[in-house]
Amino acid sequence: MKIHGSPGSKGYFRLLTAISMACMVFCRSAQAYDFGDGYDLGNFHFSGYSNIELEFPHHGNDALSLDELSLFAAGKFNRYFNPFLEVEVTKAAAWEGGRGLQFDQSHLELEWLYNDFEFTENDTLRIGKMLTPVGEWNRIHAEPLVWTTIRPVSTYYSFSEFTSGLSYRRQSASTPGLNWEIYTQPGGELLRKPDGLQKNYHDVVGVNVDYSLNLSEKFGISGQYAKVDETGEEQRLLSIDGQFPWKQLKLEFQATAANISGGRPSMRAHDNEWGGYLQLVHNFYGHWNVVGRAEYFQAREYQESNRNALIGLVYRPSPAVAYKFQYLSNHGAKLDMASGFYGSIALLF
Repeated sequence: MKIHGSPGSKGYFRLLTAISMACMVFCRSAQAYDFGDGYDLGNFHFSGYSNIELEFPHHGNDALSLDELSLFAAGKFNRYFNPFLEVEVTKAAAWEGGRGLQFDQSHLELEWLYNDFEFTENDTLRIGKMLTPVGEWNRIHAEPLVWTTIRPVSTYYSFSEFTSGLSYRRQSASTPGLNWEIYTQPGGELLRKPDGLQKNYHDVVGVNVDYSLNLSEKFGISGQYAKVDETGEEQRLLSIDGQFPWKQLKLEFQATAANISGGRPSMRAHDNEWGGYLQLVHNFYGHWNVVGRAEYFQAREYQESNRNALIGLVYRPSPAVAYKFQYLSNHGAKLDMASGFYGSIALLF
């Protein structure tokens, strides 16, 4: 669903931005409110996040944008009626060097729309549109919860980020922290992403197994089969990811490998698409953290691989607020990334 910068949509986005800012001011002034807590209204819990991003690429125009403005609504009624919704405006307002303030890149996206049926404490059936459990980053990619302004290619490029259909998740009763999930999307995606962004998929089937000792120590393995709308290709993907803390350090990684067949092989440079990233975060003083990341990725469309590295600072005065300033060095295939300095202010509300 793409919304162009018509006068009507400009007013819409200004109104939505004003409402969001007013909500944050109201919540901030509320006596018992802390950022990230959201707001309870009856059986519903409302929350969201926003992200203001600065870009200073070596080649291209400097830019400032309200890159993400997201709203969550979660309902808890009984075992069989537990709806969840997330809608997001991307590039709600943007200023670009040489062009000034603009609204022509704005998109309204549906991230989640589902209901959970909790048959037992350990068994949940989910019906609707949801993010696929291929790696931890794809499930919790909200800017205040991740360490870098630039998302690693390995966390989204080779698979369907969304699925519209059924998901069944089981938590092991005998081994706490062990979970497995299977999901399927017969047909196409519900309210698919705007044209020009990532690939769109249909007939998606996947499985995920993950093991969590606590909130910061996790390991997962995923498999996914999907067909690509734009090319008619079929692909089979395997992914592993993990997070492991050690003293003041935190290690994060994800690696993916996809085999592609069908479609028009002559249009591909490779029948195997693969890569991964390794990221280290070090808490060195109070709320200050230094982050470093290296990534290698070989995309199907490009003969040349992508190699990128990032280093930067993250200041987190609370879990709900993150200030980031980082430098990205990108080589080889661009994959929508450019070398330069990037900064952002991310807030859960």
